[in-house]
Amino acid sequence: MLYNPKWQQPDLVYQGVSRRELTAWLETMPPNEQYEFMFAGICAIARFLESKGASPEDRVVDFGAGLTPDDDSYWLGLRPGDEGYWLLQIVSNRPYTFGAALERARTAASGAEVIQIFE
Repeated sequence: MLYNPKWQQPDLVYQGVSRRELTAWLETMPPNEQYEFMFAGICAIARFLESKGASPEDRVVDFGAGLTPDDDSYWLGLRPGDEGYWLLQIVSNRPYTFGAALERARTAASGAEVIQIFE
């Protein structure tokens, strides 16, 4: 079923990424195609922003991420309630396929929270 903005809550935008536009773009992507989450230049967001004509240096969204002090694990700075957390929920959860991201985007747009983060 195609996305209809009238069914959803008001649009959210975080660092140039619109939830409605991202959802509509995800609908055009092959559902079983995998994407990277950890590599900024080829992640789902970078590919979305590239489709909108963004230059390579403008294809990055800051989730406040970094390495732990001992450099053995990765952490994400956004937490529930933070601006942009909705976007993190859509792209950081597994499986890293466009179809799964689309389902998470639809869940987030309905007002429901996507449970897992970065598992």
